[in-house]
Amino acid sequence: MIYLPLSGLSSVGGKSVIARFDGGMLSSNSGVLALAEVEKRLRVADRLARCIDDPRCPDQVVHSLADMIGFRMKMIAAITAEVAIPTIGIGASAACDGQILVVDDMLGTFGDFRPKFVKRCAELGEIAGEAIAAYAQEVRDRRFPGSDHVFGDAPRSVNGEEAG
Repeated sequence: MIYLPLSGLSSVGGKSVIARFDGGMLSSNSGVLALAEVEKRLRVADRLARCIDDPRCPDQVVHSLADMIGFRMKMIAAITAEVAIPTIGIGASAACDGQILVVDDMLGTFGDFRPKFVKRCAELGEIAGEAIAAYAQEVRDRRFPGSDHVFGDAPRSVNGEEAG
């Protein structure tokens, strides 16, 4: 069995961090410990926090944005390591097993608002707007629904005539 002390890594609870390469299972805490070390050295949470305007009243802030971001990153990794089922994220972390993305966000059916977690794969907003406007106009003009879009008898207008 080979034990390698990882020089330069912070101790945990006063104990040195040791890597063991014997083909055994990783401890469920190893990913969280590694993430904590990366965070300590690279200050990822601090960098992310500087990109966000903190809307909170400074007099009432107990935990900094960097602290909250760092805690969230570590908790997501810890939960993912501990549970036997997949964890699914909503763009907050890549430490999850999978990601959910709202179809409207992905297809770009909204305007200029682009949340950081959104990966746009198309720009369908203008096309969708035109289609919605055309549909609404057909409804207002009583051209929709027509007989080919309803079940049973043909739709009737208010005065009893066949619509569409």
